Amino acid sequence: MEQVPRIFWQRMIDETVREKSIRLSKDRYTGGVPRPRDSGLFRRSVGELKGQVADWRATVPGTDHCVHAVEYRDRYELHLDLYDPRKKPLEHLLYDSPKYAAIVATGAAATMAIVRSFLRKK
Repeated sequence: MEQVPRIFWQRMIDETVREKSIRLSKDRYTGGVPRPRDSGLFRRSVGELKGQVADWRATVPGTDHCVHAVEYRDRYELHLDLYDPRKKPLEHLLYDSPKYAAIVATGAAATMAIVRSFLRKK
């Protein structure tokens, strides 16, 4: 692993923690922005579909937070999630992705109703 991507992305993580969100143009830096995966800090992830190329997450050490980097063709949009989905998946769903929490809850309620109906018939 090259040090340049790691140093660059550590700075972006630190800035995101301070600012809560940042936007980073891919052509802002000479030679372009290093890829998040080359830093060793980010892992591939999933996120709400918004036309992005990829999603990346980096754990913020010593906290339950993570930095979510949404990669678009021309930019990265980074924001701080209150809960890292690898550490606290339920909390992440409830606080960082409430729309999906509602979908999951609706699906669970519908599944329970179907199972209950099926069991009553037997």
